[in-house]
Amino acid sequence: MEGGATSKCGTDDPMALAFVTGAKDTAALTAPEPGYFCIPKGVTNGQIKDVVCNWLGSNPAERHKPAAYLTITALRQTWACD
Repeated sequence: MEGGATSKCGTDDPMALAFVTGAKDTAALTAPEPGYFCIPKGVTNGQIKDVVCNWLGSNPAERHKPAAYLTITALRQTWACD
């Protein structure tokens, strides 16, 4: 996420968890199509934050993009719907 937020990924900073959760929930409610991403049942918000942070670490060339876009892209690439 922009502005060095990736440094918060390795911490228990509640802001990173709150941002990822908010972006995920907003995208789920406003997706342009059904099945925008399909997070398996039982996955916690903490696990979702970890997935987004891992994706950011694996895709440093993308980190100049808006944080919400990056979060949704990470979710779509990790949990694409069949």
